[in-house]
Amino acid sequence: MSKKSSDLIYWVLTGLVSLIFRRESLTHIAAGGARAAGVVIALDRMERGTGAVSAVEEVRNQMGLPVVSIANLDDIVDYLSNDPGMAASLAAVEKYRALYGSR
Repeated sequence: MSKKSSDLIYWVLTGLVSLIFRRESLTHIAAGGARAAGVVIALDRMERGTGAVSAVEEVRNQMGLPVVSIANLDDIVDYLSNDPGMAASLAAVEKYRALYGSR
């Protein structure tokens, strides 16, 4: 399949921090005659990036790409909060957020 300069590519990732360290991907996409249009992630874990902002914000700021997620950590917390049987899982997610969260 040939690529035209107008072709757009969305990345699907499991971890945004890994994308920050793979900026050469943009070079490869451009070399193929396409341009990156954005990043799609299944779950935004709302983690701290390498600086003062979240990993998602780093990608938006440093790469100039929109980032969309299917769900985020707040969605998981909301879901777990509505089921008393999920208290242990909720506690684990809240501990994770305290350790790695961007807020």
